[in-house]
Amino acid sequence: MKVNERDAELLVLTDSSLEPVPVQGCDVCCALSRQREGARTAGNLSSIRTCNDEIANHPHRRADRA
Repeated sequence: MKVNERDAELLVLTDSSLEPVPVQGCDVCCALSRQREGARTAGNLSSIRTCNDEIANHPHRRADRA
């Protein structure tokens, strides 16, 4: 069975096990996670992708570099 590009993108964007995980205790990550869930409920794939990118690229200081 051949999967077209749109269907493959939909599968990736709706499978939360493949998404970046928000850092616990980070207000920015938590807000983006809530926004991502709202986008998922609305079926807004573009917003899901944007939230995933922002969560994945949000900088956090490592505890050992304090």
